[in-house]
Amino acid sequence: MTAENSNNINKSKPSILTQSSEAAATAISTKSDKSNTREEAKDEESGEPEEDDSSEDTPAIKLYKSTRLKGYITLLLASAINYSSATQSDSAILNSAVPATQGQKNYASAVSMTTLVITIVIVLLHLDPSPLQKLWITAFKPNSKIELGFILFFVVWWVTATWIQTSVGGISGTGKGQYNLYFSTWACCWTSIWTLERWIVASGMASFKAFLAEWPNR
Repeated sequence: MTAENSNNINKSKPSILTQSSEAAATAISTKSDKSNTREEAKDEESGEPEEDDSSEDTPAIKLYKSTRLKGYITLLLASAINYSSATQSDSAILNSAVPATQGQKNYASAVSMTTLVITIVIVLLHLDPSPLQKLWITAFKPNSKIELGFILFFVVWWVTATWIQTSVGGISGTGKGQYNLYFSTWACCWTSIWTLERWIVASGMASFKAFLAEWPNR
């Protein structure tokens, strides 16, 4: 072996040792990362909460951005018009309309007033900035069964009222001339169903339109 080859071998030894030390350090680091990952997984399984720097006082859900709020506001306005029309429905002076009976007037007024009061409360709860908003978020968050109960009540309430009030013998039936009452009743009925669809979509389910479009392919 020549002196030059001997020198080359001697020079390569430090390089080999360096590579070996780097590989060992990498292996140790990998094992350390795996052990840290296992410890974190154990902590999560044990249910110990991690510290969160974010403020717990600020709710993640903003009720004033709810897709159902438009439905509640529309229902509020339509029921207000319906109530105003119902209270005047027994007057024959207005637009030569057929006067309503006292029973028809009382029923129409009760239906619209009930809806008006409930929707006013719901809208105010959606806009409430007080500490109680966490409670309102629980009641009106997506997929909330409490909110579904309110909406289903409106649907049944106004489908029934529309059938009674706009039928031939109803307070705003054909030929009665109670146009404001007629159209506001249908507006309340349609808005109730629309709000139900918004709740369904917000809960991650298919809308009525998508369901009907897919039905022939089932």
